[in-house]
Amino acid sequence: MKKLIVCMLACAFLASFSVQAQITEGKHSSTVLKTGNRPDYGTWGIFIGPSLSDILLMIDQDINYRGVPLVNFKYYWDDSWEFRLGFQFYKTKEKAKGKDSESSNVKYSDVKANNRITPGFAYHFNSKNLLDVYVGAALPIGWDITKGISSSSIEKEEYSITTTQRSFIMGAQAFIGLQVFVADLPFSIGLEYGVSALFRGGLQTKNEIKSGSSTEKYYTAPNNNDLNLSGNFDDLTMRKTEIGGDIRLTFTYYFK
Repeated sequence: MKKLIVCMLACAFLASFSVQAQITEGKHSSTVLKTGNRPDYGTWGIFIGPSLSDILLMIDQDINYRGVPLVNFKYYWDDSWEFRLGFQFYKTKEKAKGKDSESSNVKYSDVKANNRITPGFAYHFNSKNLLDVYVGAALPIGWDITKGISSSSIEKEEYSITTTQRSFIMGAQAFIGLQVFVADLPFSIGLEYGVSALFRGGLQTKNEIKSGSSTEKYYTAPNNNDLNLSGNFDDLTMRKTEIGGDIRLTFTYYFK
C-alpha cells in the first residue's frame, strides 16, 4: 500500500513538472489593440467635462438646471505638456408682478449668476501606453452674484427692498486623469478626478430699503451660513474656505 501511494505521488509530481515546462517553453502571443493617434505639438482641443455633481443636478427633476458644464480650450506645447483655459457659467433670472390685498402694484425679480475662469496645465506620461494618463493643476477664479428686488407702489408712494451678494472666489486644484482616443483624431473620452481648495469672500448680503425719499442700509448673513449668524449689522465681512473632490467625465475634440 505504501509503495502504491509513493508511486502515485511521484507520477503527480512528474505530471506537474511537465505542465510547467510546457507553459515556460511556450511561445508568447500578443494582441494589438488599435486606438487613435495622440495629439502632438500645435494641436488644439475643446474639452467638455460635466462633473458628477453637474450630472446629479441635470437628472434631478426638482431642479431647473441651466448651467454650462466646464468647457476647456487645450493647447499642446509638445507631446507631453498641455496648457488649458476653462470656462463655466450659470445664470437664472425670474420675474413676477401683481397686486396685493391693498391694491398696490407689486414686482419681484431674482437673479443668480455663477462665473468661473480656470487656467491650468497638464503633463502626459508615456505616449506608448494604451491609455493616456496625465496629471495637472489649475487655478479657478470667479465670482458669484445674487440679487433680489421686491418693490410696490400705492398711489405715488414707492417702497422697495433690494438684497445683493457679490462674492469673489479663488482657489487651487490638482487632478489626475486618463483618456482613450477612439478615432484617428479628433476624439477622446476619459475620466478626471480632482481635489480643490476654494476661498470664498464677500458672502455677506447687503440690504437696501427705500421708502419714498428715505433709504436704510444694513448687512445680513446668508440663511444657510454655518455659523448660524442672524440679525442686522451696520458692517459685516464673511468668508469661507472649502476643500473637496469631484469626478468628471471628459469629451475632447482635437483640431489644428
